Amino acid sequence: MAKEKGMKVMLKPQIWFDGGRYTGNVNLESEEKWKRFESSYEEYILHHAKSASDLELDVFCIGTELKEFVLNRPAFWKELIFKVKAIYKGKLTYAGNWDSYKLMPFWEELDYIGVDAYFPLSDSDTPTVEEVKDGWSGPIAELKEISETNNKKILFCEFGFRSISKCGMKPWVSDRGGELNLIAQRNCYQGTFESVWTEPFMAGGFLWKWYPDHEKYGGPHCKRFTPQNKPSQQIISDFFSRK
Repeated sequence: MAKEKGMKVMLKPQIWFDGGRYTGNVNLESEEKWKRFESSYEEYILHHAKSASDLELDVFCIGTELKEFVLNRPAFWKELIFKVKAIYKGKLTYAGNWDSYKLMPFWEELDYIGVDAYFPLSDSDTPTVEEVKDGWSGPIAELKEISETNNKKILFCEFGFRSISKCGMKPWVSDRGGELNLIAQRNCYQGTFESVWTEPFMAGGFLWKWYPDHEKYGGPHCKRFTPQNKPSQQIISDFFSRK
């Protein structure tokens, strides 16, 4: 369906840990456990790389927010990238979290510098578009620098905001709390698009989160990430049509 609409498609396998543990902090205490985890992860990624190849998808993401895994086991990742390239011939990326993407050691081996772009932008209840744009000034400078250093474009593997007050303060928080605020979400999206969407270093981005059964999701009483059937939807439509 996405291809029929002229959209690019990325397959992004993602692992989750019980108890809400953040994947980027997970470390293992023995070589035996690392080897077992690596074997399982490699099988998982190569399986999906084969799917991406069979479906002729545009981009394949080899991992998501796995900071300690990457930093502790760089040799594994170098070999994994080599094996993925033998299976899948499209563009490759990795989804580095906003606070650690600069630490990843393998950007020269991939096609895009992938970022899950949950940068803190404003602590206002309802940030104005200008406040959001001001909040992007620091992250944009960092993104531009790493893009130029590696001669690679930036791809937002995830970006988005919940429709709650202060949604620009800690955009990564995904619980169900907070005060409903559709305008805060809309302004964060508009400020984000006006700040980064036309930057030469940007390849594009993938929204978090959009559901296929459109009529059943979002709406004026929904506080979750999806912008569907909310004021943010028109902002997103306008800017995606320009990319």
